[in-house]
Amino acid sequence: MRANARERRMINIAVLEDDLYLQQRFARVLRDWDHVQQVFTCSDNAEFLACLENHHIDILLADLDLPDGRGNQSIKTFSTTVDATTTIVISSSMDSTVILQAITDGAVGYIHKGDESSEIINVIKTAMAGDSPISPSIANKIVATLQSNGNDVPLVGLITEQGWPQARRSSQAKTKSQKFITARVRGSKSHFTRAFLF
Repeated sequence: MRANARERRMINIAVLEDDLYLQQRFARVLRDWDHVQQVFTCSDNAEFLACLENHHIDILLADLDLPDGRGNQSIKTFSTTVDATTTIVISSSMDSTVILQAITDGAVGYIHKGDESSEIINVIKTAMAGDSPISPSIANKIVATLQSNGNDVPLVGLITEQGWPQARRSSQAKTKSQKFITARVRGSKSHFTRAFLF
């Protein structure tokens, strides 16, 4: 344990990514962050779920396309069985159905793999503060989906009747995520992107 672990709450992060180059790139950046105690690297759902049984994990960075299925399985298990979790998807998928399903399953942020890996710490800080970091390209995709369903369609109607996933358990997080749930597009992308991009 690092020397300053007693002065501040240290966090454990799991990186669920089957591309070993990307996996190690993210792990290196995270291990240099003085807020991190441990970084676990997993290449598929089975490996992550085994890791979850043996270690406490605060934050999950998850890819969606894995050798043993969709990363949604791990996201959903993590968000429903562990208290005060934060899951951020890091994926190259631009499919709006996939994006919204990941959010439904418990993800609070969605970052495109093409974004700079060095920004991942700021992304995590944003999510830990109760906000929902989303890459501009992903936000544009969500906006386009909303607009195609009408300019006054609430995002919650595209996700679940119950609203934001159980992962947002604190009152602060629920309040901020509720802004995301009730967002409506009224012909202006700028309103959406100013509110939710990191």
